[in-house]
Amino acid sequence: MSIWLMSAAISEPPLMPPPGRTLAVTERRGSRRWVLACTDERVTPGTDLAQVQALYPGIEAHPREREAEAEMLRHLAYWAYRFGQPVSLETRESNWDYGLPLPLVWVEIGASLRLFGGLDGLLAQLDLDGARAWSMPLARGVAPTPEAALLAAVGGDGAVLNDASEHRRWLDAVPLARLPLTPDRIAALRGSGFERLGELLALPSDVLAHRFDAGLVDYLSRLSGRRPDPRRALQPPPVYRRRFELFGEITHTEGLQFPLRRLLGELQHYLRARDTGVQQLSLRLAHPRRPDSVLELQLATSTSDAGQLGLLL
Repeated sequence: MSIWLMSAAISEPPLMPPPGRTLAVTERRGSRRWVLACTDERVTPGTDLAQVQALYPGIEAHPREREAEAEMLRHLAYWAYRFGQPVSLETRESNWDYGLPLPLVWVEIGASLRLFGGLDGLLAQLDLDGARAWSMPLARGVAPTPEAALLAAVGGDGAVLNDASEHRRWLDAVPLARLPLTPDRIAALRGSGFERLGELLALPSDVLAHRFDAGLVDYLSRLSGRRPDPRRALQPPPVYRRRFELFGEITHTEGLQFPLRRLLGELQHYLRARDTGVQQLSLRLAHPRRPDSVLELQLATSTSDAGQLGLLL
C-alpha cells in the first residue's frame, strides 16, 4: 500500500524581511486588498489591509507574486525528494476564506520507510530538517490517499493513518465542516441530514452519483480510495537557476549573507534530490546603475554542501 505524506506551507508565500522591517503580502479582491501573509504574528491572514495599516502603520505591503510563490514551492518539492518519490505539487486557490492560497506538496513515502528505520524515524527527520531549512511553518499528514493526507494536514491534527482500516475510521469521524467545500455546499449537505463524512461514504457509489454532482462524487472517491488519484510527478531540471529579489539595495557584503544562505540551502536540496554535486557555480549580482557583477566558482571536486559553497563565495 502506498503512503502519502502531505506538507502544506500554510503561510505561503514566505517572507524574508531585513531586520527591523515588517512585511505583508496582499492581493486585491474587488475594491479592497487583503493580507495573505504577514511577518507580524498579530496580523491574521485574510484581514483587510486598510484595517491592518491603521492598527500597525509600520507594516510594508507588497503585492502577491505568483511566479515567486511557484518557484519557492518547487524548491520545497526538491527538498521533499529525500523522503520519497514521486513528488507532486499544487497551489489551490480558494474562492472563499478571503481567497487564501494553499500551496501543497505530496510525497509517496511507502518505499522509503526502511531507509529511515520506519515511519516514526522518517517523520522525525522530516520535522527536524523542515525546522532547519524553511522559515515558514509546514503542516503534514500521512494517509493511504493524497486527498486524505491533505485533509489530515490542513485540519490541524496532523493525523498519521498508515493502514486502510485506520484511514476509514478516521474519515468516518471527520465533520463535514472540515471538508474543502464551499459554505453553500456544506449547508446543503447538512440540510439533507448529513453531519459527518462517514455518513456520505456509507452510501453506495451509484447512490452518491444519483444524489450529488460529479465533482463531489469524484472528490469523495479519491479521498476514500475508491478511485485512483494519479498526479503529475515533478522532475528536477538538469540545471539549477534561482533568482532572489531583495527588499532594497545592499551596500555591504554582510547584507548578502542571509540571501546567500537561503539560495545555497535550496541548491543543496536540489543537488541531493538528484543525488549529485556541483563543480561550477555562477553568482550574478544586479546593480541599479552599472552592469551586473558575476562571480564564477570552479571546484576541483563536486560538492553538495551549502556551508562549503557559502564559505568559498
